Amino acid sequence: DEAIVLVYQERMTPNPGFERLKIPFLKTGSYQLTSRKQYFNIRAFGSLVNEALPINLTVNSTLFNTIANRYLFEANQFKQTVHSDTLQHYGITLPHEFTSTGYNAHVMPLPDHYSHLFILKKISEGETHDNN
Repeated sequence: DEAIVLVYQERMTPNPGFERLKIPFLKTGSYQLTSRKQYFNIRAFGSLVNEALPINLTVNSTLFNTIANRYLFEANQFKQTVHSDTLQHYGITLPHEFTSTGYNAHVMPLPDHYSHLFILKKISEGETHDNN
């Protein structure tokens, strides 16, 4: 009734399409898929960090390094309720990777050699969860 799913990014590709996550061999029913809370060092983004922060930073400036040494950037969490048939046969579309086109609730940072961990829990019939 529970599973852990790991999505690993070896190397980021230019203009990536949307990733679809399929999970076979589930018991029939509805599941809540939630990403684990994740934090990134802003150095992983380089100058692209300016797309996600409310201020502009120069890479390797004193301010940039001070922030990078003391602050971890919290990534958006992903949560969705989905039926086992959808997960097995169609899959769910994961949020778009961060590619300097802007950062909002529909973007999931996944730089080179990073991963996302998802927790999958079966929910009882009639139980509702929000998809935010």
